[in-house]
Amino acid sequence: MEYRRRRKNTRRRRGGYQAYSAAGGRGESGGGFGLLILLLLMGGIIYVLFATSVGSWLTENVFGRKHGGNTLATTEPAGATPSLSFSNPQTQKMHFSGLDMYALRLGSFESDAEASALSASVRALGAAGCIIDNGDGSVSVFASAYTTEAGAESVRKRLVEQGYKAEIVPFACEPVEIEVTAEAERLDGIAEAVGFSFGIINDLNNEVINYDTAERGIEYGKAIGSELLENIRSLRSALNGVHDGRGVMDALDEYYMQLTALVTAFNSAETQNRVELSGLLKNLQIGAIKAYTNMLNAVADM
Repeated sequence: MEYRRRRKNTRRRRGGYQAYSAAGGRGESGGGFGLLILLLLMGGIIYVLFATSVGSWLTENVFGRKHGGNTLATTEPAGATPSLSFSNPQTQKMHFSGLDMYALRLGSFESDAEASALSASVRALGAAGCIIDNGDGSVSVFASAYTTEAGAESVRKRLVEQGYKAEIVPFACEPVEIEVTAEAERLDGIAEAVGFSFGIINDLNNEVINYDTAERGIEYGKAIGSELLENIRSLRSALNGVHDGRGVMDALDEYYMQLTALVTAFNSAETQNRVELSGLLKNLQIGAIKAYTNMLNAVADM
């Protein structure tokens, strides 16, 4: 069953192109260097879009196929004993899509404080500056993420030439099939929530590309966060009161709570600089990728 994103009828305001501004306090880099870094990051996007075979593969297999294959619509009578609160229980199989992404890491540090300086400087230049806990007491700073390793490699080489210590780190997890037992009239909403858990990654991949290559304006960038937050809140409501013995629905709800925090932080950012907003959008993208990976790995172990 294809999931359907819930939208209002209002159309997103798409602001026109706004010139890059040279914000002060950026050390020796300046506005021109910020534009250079942003162009380097866009190089991976352009590589993916215009490579002879990769571009068509990306369109058909990443931005196209996974939206339609997240859930199965077939229902069947419940095989296990349902919750006593279900008056008309049915069991439906659903799928969490797998993930294959490639992020550029600029360095690892022993504390957030050490990573913050690098994060702030590269974010001002249009990179994500996303700080992620490595789970061993250290943290890493990431610049951007791509759907192909070749796209990430093309940008990594350019960053190294500019003096950065960039390396490719894969974010990958296998697809997971689950069975959900609930009242029949609630299954569609639950399936939609399962499907959009990966759909938001696809959406952000698209928006990062569109914002940079189509030179979108500030208003367009900020509208992205508002629309995502509306979708997340709507989909979370479908999970209200739904529990299973494995804890899958609780893990999915926790994932959406993390996304809510990430998108709220993006929406709260006060910037009128198009390059900085590009960095914030990439930061949101990588944060969502990490949250999805953590959630799906946890579900696979349940």
